[in-house]
Amino acid sequence: DSDEWITTVSREVASEIEKGSIVGWFQGKSEFGPRALGNRSILADSRKFEMIERINSKVKTREDFRPFAPSVLKSQASDWFDGITIEGSPYMSITVPSKVGKQEKIPAVCHVDGSSRIQTLEQGDNFIYHQLISAFYELTGVPMVLNTSFNIKGEPIVDSVEDALETFLNASGAIDILVVHSFVIRQRKCPLDEKGGLRYGDLFPKVVSSHLSEVVRRDDFEIERVRIMLPNGKFKELETEIELLILEELNCRDLSVEDIIN
Repeated sequence: DSDEWITTVSREVASEIEKGSIVGWFQGKSEFGPRALGNRSILADSRKFEMIERINSKVKTREDFRPFAPSVLKSQASDWFDGITIEGSPYMSITVPSKVGKQEKIPAVCHVDGSSRIQTLEQGDNFIYHQLISAFYELTGVPMVLNTSFNIKGEPIVDSVEDALETFLNASGAIDILVVHSFVIRQRKCPLDEKGGLRYGDLFPKVVSSHLSEVVRRDDFEIERVRIMLPNGKFKELETEIELLILEELNCRDLSVEDIIN
């Protein structure tokens, strides 16, 4: 059930953001333009001032004074910011001052003068993104997350699943989690031995032996079937092409094909 996975993923990712994770968020159709609006975004906790330095220096590798903007539930926006119109700011195009006493609660998304360039969000604008922020609101009492475009220095905003995975892997561990549709992908920590030292041999990826995959499309180009051949010669049906892309792009490090898709 689509609503079930959306609820599950939204709650899991909201919890990770609340704990301090930086999240690469990839959902739905591509985005282009001056702002990321929740389909190709890097997300973080708006309450944690240190997120400004972490994202600027580790992810974006740019000046540390560059501010970030919030995506905020439209129904709650006027409780946190002045100057909210009935139309709101669905395209992150309006800068408004934070209300008295609110700036210190959301320092990661307020400029030094207390202003924020906000994106207001209704359920009909982007259902899964609205669910995520609503889940974060339930956890923290703060109806917004830090939202910046999903890219690293010198690169455009990610477009495809392959782009998202490549950016995630090239961010040197600065992006803690990648969410692609219903898949939540985490960075693995370096393996340690019993004395706390690095097990260098385990740092080298073990590539899965060659495998065959098949994607069948109908006349209207919609996907009808995705499957992969296992080492025993039998085929395994996959739910979506995204599973196949993740399997191929991540190279299945230290896992067999069966481990990845079962």
